[in-house]
Amino acid sequence: MKTNSSYIEKTVACALTTALLIAMAGASNVSAANFSKTCNQIALQGNILQANCARPNPRDPSNPFYHRTSLNLDSGIGNNDGVLAWGGTNFSQTCKNITLTSNTVLKADCTRAGVLSVNSILNLDDRINNTKGSLTFD
Repeated sequence: MKTNSSYIEKTVACALTTALLIAMAGASNVSAANFSKTCNQIALQGNILQANCARPNPRDPSNPFYHRTSLNLDSGIGNNDGVLAWGGTNFSQTCKNITLTSNTVLKADCTRAGVLSVNSILNLDDRINNTKGSLTFD
């Protein structure tokens, strides 16, 4: 059976272009978090994350305003059997020696099975965003 190679090439090119456009559209809806890319002076006070975060400047988009903001980490991080975990709450009630390393890594000794203390870490850049100058959970 003889096929029209020009028709096949055009069909394949169209399919590849469509797939690429769909992938690009989907990627634009995915949040990258990475608050540390647009925030500075990042600090931790107990279970409260604090930072100066950029927010849009309507008069000069290349020169953003910086706003001091904070986020209660207890409202989105829990202790899951000694492991700091996204989606839980009140990790600070069962974890001690809570610190921030490398500006974005939360480190704590968390209770496991109600007795044992286990060292756990969580990269805050994975799920914390700068949303128009405010720290938010992804």
